[in-house]
Amino acid sequence: ELSPTTDTNRVKSLMNLLDCLFDDYSWVEGMPERQTLIYIKCCFLFATIWSLCATTNEEARLELDLIFQELLKGKLSPEIYKMCRLTEGKTHDTTLELDNLFPAEGHIFDYQYIKEGDGDVPGRWVEWKEEVSKAPAISKEAQVNQIIVSTVDTIRYTVLMSLLVNHGKPALFVGPTGTGKSIYITDFLLNGIDNNIYKPLFINFSAQTSAGQTQNIIMGKLDKRRKGVYGPPLGQRMVRLFQFLLLLFLFFVGYRLSQNCVQALNNN
Repeated sequence: ELSPTTDTNRVKSLMNLLDCLFDDYSWVEGMPERQTLIYIKCCFLFATIWSLCATTNEEARLELDLIFQELLKGKLSPEIYKMCRLTEGKTHDTTLELDNLFPAEGHIFDYQYIKEGDGDVPGRWVEWKEEVSKAPAISKEAQVNQIIVSTVDTIRYTVLMSLLVNHGKPALFVGPTGTGKSIYITDFLLNGIDNNIYKPLFINFSAQTSAGQTQNIIMGKLDKRRKGVYGPPLGQRMVRLFQFLLLLFLFFVGYRLSQNCVQALNNN
């Protein structure tokens, strides 16, 4: 992992994604049970890939892809038993039973699951790169420093952010400096969501950020509802973007006070 995570956090991320995916599913009276089960299994697989497996590096993703491909086939090789530290000879439920719905080609990280489907199939797997071809053309009037070229990664980030933000779930993006995280997220918050509903709040932390500055930035974006109660304008929801969040967890008094401000905002 590029940034270490705990088992509890990964499971929480899994449940957040499942909650989002299930919330978008409309159960219809008389719908066959098989349809519902297939949708649940595919949603669980997609959520597992982009929660439990999403924090790994490229080398680990290749190993995870191999494991999942064999799980989909229902039979694990001796190499997978060794990799997963399973005991050969013991009974393990190793089949996901997706009725061959997952594509046989490519890696598990190459696909997203969408709820639209044909016939008795409630959804389908689509390659991320298919969405790249649908991206709008870059305007001729666009400034060079404003151009964002759509790639598989930008599509992934946008889809996952949209899914989580529209359902009120948090997301944490980590990675090396200069890889475009802040640009992608800022562009999404400014142009990818309905700004009549969502009010973005941007806070950039640095070595000079004080608790007072943090509080002023937060309070400057909030309306006073009544004594001691503040919030975004009525009818809107606030989406908060914290950059360089790692600074808040350094053991210095100023950073700890800023961390308390952020925690108070998130807890209320």
